[in-house]
Amino acid sequence: MKLKILVIGGSYAGIGAIKTLLKLTSTTQATSSNNGVSKIPPVGDHKFEITMIEPKAGFINIMSIPKMVVDKDFSSNTFVDIKNFGIAWDEVLLSDNSGFQVLDTSKKFHTGLEGETIIKNPNVKVKFIQGYVTNLQSNSVSYSRNKLIKKDTPQEFITPVDGPKLAAFDFDYCILASGRGRAWPLDPVASNREELTVEMDQFSTKITNADDITVVGGGAVGVEVAGEIKASHPSKNVTLIHPHPNVPPEPTLSNSYKSSLMEKIKEVGINLRLNTRIRDEVIKNNKTILTTTNGDEITTDLNIWCNYHKNNIKYLENDLFKDSLNQDEITVSDFLQVKTPNQTFEHIFAAGDLPKLGIIKKAGGAMRLASISAANLLAIAYGVEPSKVPLKNWPNKMAITIGSKHSVQSLGNQVIIDNPKVLKNVEDYKNTKCASNLGFETDQFSNK
Repeated sequence: MKLKILVIGGSYAGIGAIKTLLKLTSTTQATSSNNGVSKIPPVGDHKFEITMIEPKAGFINIMSIPKMVVDKDFSSNTFVDIKNFGIAWDEVLLSDNSGFQVLDTSKKFHTGLEGETIIKNPNVKVKFIQGYVTNLQSNSVSYSRNKLIKKDTPQEFITPVDGPKLAAFDFDYCILASGRGRAWPLDPVASNREELTVEMDQFSTKITNADDITVVGGGAVGVEVAGEIKASHPSKNVTLIHPHPNVPPEPTLSNSYKSSLMEKIKEVGINLRLNTRIRDEVIKNNKTILTTTNGDEITTDLNIWCNYHKNNIKYLENDLFKDSLNQDEITVSDFLQVKTPNQTFEHIFAAGDLPKLGIIKKAGGAMRLASISAANLLAIAYGVEPSKVPLKNWPNKMAITIGSKHSVQSLGNQVIIDNPKVLKNVEDYKNTKCASNLGFETDQFSNK
């Protein structure tokens, strides 16, 4: 049996999925029940072709975006090239190449999640394609090798292309791990380290030159962006605007946690305006004038939209899959299979930010969901009972940092202020932790 498995997306969930697949198809693995995933029998002589399609030629630790927008030099330390994923790719197809590039095939190991050594199975071929999926069908995708342009991307970062460069790809099984997009610059369009540094340099210069800065949206990203700006530029007037009475908006977090977070936001000198939305935004004489739904006018030098996020699932907006979409998330079975009211697609799974599960979406959870979906994929392929997502035991926790010296953490029923462990992670915005969890080496985030 030869199976073609496609992983759409190469961030936390995509890498988590592909490394779990590599582990479970390794010739040395026997069974696995870690993280609640299914037990899979040894692969024997079965053959696999595992392919990742991802717009970037690498990985950005997007958890560090609040620091990146104020410090361009730091931004260069948040990118990992695909050659340093810890995956012994057999073939790589980049957007600027005319064909597949064969890499060093002498490598005998992959580095799995948490740094686990995985002996490379000669019957498992692993490939990377730089591109983004435009349409999903039952056993195939269409994808573009053009650069993916995000909302509000400045014109100078939109690279001209020669033709559409569209292609098709067939698969037997698929994991959707295409993640969540935000407005630029919170979701950079850069596909390599150099482009990322240029993008962040432009925006950090805007922050440096502004006296009055507004941040719209009091979710975790908005709070951390406002906090980093205030910590890096204490003299600037920073205002955080949020449409609800509490920050952050997650309904599963306690009122005690939200109150503590809002107190800390005010304590560091950030102006907090609640229960109002931005009705209009007008730029006049190099100033931005915001009109709120309360009728107030706010004049600012720089406005940063942190209220917008949308899952990257436009490829599901077709007759076959459109009924699986539910408020910008994907309806899934207990085993993470994509489903509509009339059909469950047993061979297509959703992971990371995409499935509608009623949980707080975080990078660690994205990797865990990816591991479960990958194991369930192989379980179904082998006729083994898959594992349900353990939602009852899913951790309901969150830690939000406000600059490098302050944090508010929800841990069970506890609210912990300025936890040293949380603040230690924020010294490099979890680059070290991310490298460990995803099976990178720490210095792969540097220019080495």
